[in-house]
Amino acid sequence: MSEELKACPFCGSLSVREGCDTPDAKWHYVECDDCHATSKADLGVSGAIENWNTRPLEDALRTELDACKSVLADAETQRDMNGAEIDTLLKQLDIAINAIKWCIGFFKDSDHEFDEITKVLLTAHAKIDCIGD
Repeated sequence: MSEELKACPFCGSLSVREGCDTPDAKWHYVECDDCHATSKADLGVSGAIENWNTRPLEDALRTELDACKSVLADAETQRDMNGAEIDTLLKQLDIAINAIKWCIGFFKDSDHEFDEITKVLLTAHAKIDCIGD
């Protein structure tokens, strides 16, 4: 046999065989030994095997599954990249907050204005931190 026979599409059995039921070897078949599903072809052994192995719905579903896996992998890559971008943004916010705290310490008479800026940055930091989770 030149090609590998797929499992039975009806019962899933791997116990399948090809054969010939005419003396002139024109009609060949593939049959499941368990549920007796049969695929015949007048194209010889290769035609019978091709008929048996042809599964358009299964092939379409496998193609769709592969496409979904690819989209999922891309989404995970994007998530990882976005996670790195979020980490960078959090580090930048931490630097800004520390700089403002230093400025507050240096310019005591401007505490109110720096407190407002610090609150805004801390709020942004908390929101971005939630996105990263």
